[in-house]
Amino acid sequence: QQGRNYEPDSDRERHRGDHKGDIVEGKGARIQNSAKSNVPEKTAKIEPVTCTFDSILLLMNYLSQFGGILIYSWFCENRPLFDHANKHYSRDIFWFITLVYAAFALTTIKSNKDTSILNRDQTEEWKGWMQFLFLIYHYFHAKEVYNSIRVFISCYVWMTGFGNFSFFYIKRDFGFVRFWQMMWRLNFLVFWLIMVHGNTFILYYINPLHTFYFLMVYAAMYIFSSCNHDKYPVRWKLMVLALVIFFVWDVPGSM
Repeated sequence: QQGRNYEPDSDRERHRGDHKGDIVEGKGARIQNSAKSNVPEKTAKIEPVTCTFDSILLLMNYLSQFGGILIYSWFCENRPLFDHANKHYSRDIFWFITLVYAAFALTTIKSNKDTSILNRDQTEEWKGWMQFLFLIYHYFHAKEVYNSIRVFISCYVWMTGFGNFSFFYIKRDFGFVRFWQMMWRLNFLVFWLIMVHGNTFILYYINPLHTFYFLMVYAAMYIFSSCNHDKYPVRWKLMVLALVIFFVWDVPGSM
């Protein structure tokens, strides 16, 4: 999987703004556009869907490919050509593959002119490494790195929240389209996997996590959104949100 699979476009939009009021980059530093002011940006208009023969043919093509992938996954799970084997963990093989991957990654190093903290290249590099570790951990069922994997998942979810926060802070777009775009991207594939395989939603735990934290950030930024750019009110909002999270997860009997 690529490093951007679970990441919303907010991280990209945070650093690649092309409208007034965005943060723009120049010579490695981000500067605030003086034309920004406090006027919210206009929501981009959506072009109407045209029902033509070519568009219908293209839709049928994509649906056929997607259906083929789902059918293939069902056969792999329920009618495999070879019997499923038990996972066997070998520390030597595990670390050998990790070192090979790291050695290959060294051949792809490139300079990054953006010196801002947690810029797009940094976050995608970080996510790419973590997704590799997620896959190899589950493939080998490497119990000895279990605690590290839990930390990586927390980091991944945090970066999703950070990206969404930055998007809402800069773009100020709380519209219907943005909201359902995120719901679609986070849960579309999982929904159909649940339908095909009869699994529960929580089995794909990363998606409920990302969905919950997107909704949490959305609600926090949407409520009293006029205060998001004031120095202290936005800090009070984040403090209240931190208290809510603490009571929900750490206070017995609160939920």
